[in-house]
Amino acid sequence: MPLWRALLFFAVVLSLAFGLHYFLWARLVRDTAIPAPWGRLLTVALAVLGGSLPASFLLMCGPRALSGPFSWVAFTWMGFMFLLFASLVPAEIVRRLAWAVTPPDPARRELLARTLGGLVAASAFVAGGVGVSNALRQVREKRVRVTLPKLDRSLDGYRIVQLTDVHVGPTIGRDFIEELVRRVNALAPDLVAITGDLV
Repeated sequence: MPLWRALLFFAVVLSLAFGLHYFLWARLVRDTAIPAPWGRLLTVALAVLGGSLPASFLLMCGPRALSGPFSWVAFTWMGFMFLLFASLVPAEIVRRLAWAVTPPDPARRELLARTLGGLVAASAFVAGGVGVSNALRQVREKRVRVTLPKLDRSLDGYRIVQLTDVHVGPTIGRDFIEELVRRVNALAPDLVAITGDLV
């Protein structure tokens, strides 16, 4: 890839990351008028977490002892960031509609911003906590029996193991993959189907 394309890609990624973090800051910190020092601490936290995303991509080429823990923080934040953004979009529609039908009272607007911001943050962190908990659990195995009346009898008992969302990368190491392979082989599959997000 030519250098100018790599630089352009990096510039677009940085612009998107900055825009998303500015939107989160504006709706969850500025508009809610969080008092000092909490507002400043949240501002610094958002800036550091925002910087962790591009930094994690640069660190992937380095030693795993450094990139692994850093990537856990950055990618966990990326998930929370997406949940916050996805929750803030409908909240923004509610906020705009409320502004259209109520008088422009700054105290009411601040109360609405705090209420919506609190609901969004709470729902995103609950959903994110469930996601992190699921990610840290051992891979679950679910057996499904599929009956196909027109299937040739010679294929009766044909066994398929389907894997999805393994996410091999800086947060998933060799030990995890070797254990996954051992468990798959123990199932004695006729076919292994990997249906997405392997790496």
